[in-house]
Amino acid sequence: MSDVMRAAAFAEPGGPDVLTVMELPAPQAGEGEVRVRVRAAGVQPFDAAVRAGWLPPYMSDVGYPRIPGNEFAGVVDQVGPGVTGVALGGEVLGCPYVRQVVRLGQERGRLSLL
Repeated sequence: MSDVMRAAAFAEPGGPDVLTVMELPAPQAGEGEVRVRVRAAGVQPFDAAVRAGWLPPYMSDVGYPRIPGNEFAGVVDQVGPGVTGVALGGEVLGCPYVRQVVRLGQERGRLSLL
């Protein structure tokens, strides 16, 4: 697995023109986490507001660059220590801001997105 990933992201608040394809460090699954290779992501009005500079209180510590997307579906490509019930290659969906991955309707662990 590569140490970098490509993602549509933004490095400063603004309009749609601030979005660019960036190469970023690939996250690694830590204790109790899985990493997901995202195959589909949903971008909502919430994401446009964040891109424009608005931040809800629970995102105040999130720096730049930021990757928009409020939900995703993909395949687990890395499982960290302490995770049970999810295997490499498992298809999952989740929401990064609540940092949960769901498989077959059950919570399975926190996540790192790739």
